[in-house]
Amino acid sequence: QPLKAHNGDAMVTDEDGSYYYIDFPQKGVRAVMLNTSNGTYDGTDYSKLFTISDKQVEWFKNDALNTDLSVIVMCHTPLLADFPDNGNAVNNSDAIRKAVDDFVTSGGKFVAYFYGHTHSQNVVVEDSGRLHISFGKGNNSGEVVMIDLQSKIINTIGLGSIKDRELKYDF
Repeated sequence: QPLKAHNGDAMVTDEDGSYYYIDFPQKGVRAVMLNTSNGTYDGTDYSKLFTISDKQVEWFKNDALNTDLSVIVMCHTPLLADFPDNGNAVNNSDAIRKAVDDFVTSGGKFVAYFYGHTHSQNVVVEDSGRLHISFGKGNNSGEVVMIDLQSKIINTIGLGSIKDRELKYDF
């Protein structure tokens, strides 16, 4: 609720969870947080949990991508079924990736997709050139992300046992 109070209409909360975006206009970035567990676990089938609802896809296309800012997409579970160390495919993730493709085709600026879930440092580059980046995790470790929009470089600074990374992107 405090985030909703701060973010207002940019946050959607419904019976299946929340998803939202936060703008950093002074930095030129919109961070979109998707809910990749927008389904319902019925006690027997976890695959029903890893989904993005049609409602969330429409919000993503019509609201979250309605910006002149550079967009990053963050979510827990990777949006690529064959992402390393993943093990959980997200139903309807292709609709999110297509929305990003359409956004870029119409002149939008997209930086990368960022994930947790795998607890490992992986990078996959789609045929489109878009980056899918997952973060490592361990005891007393993590990563800090810095994005240089002008040089189109993403640096992740490793804390603890996590390695630093430098990645180039192109929107």
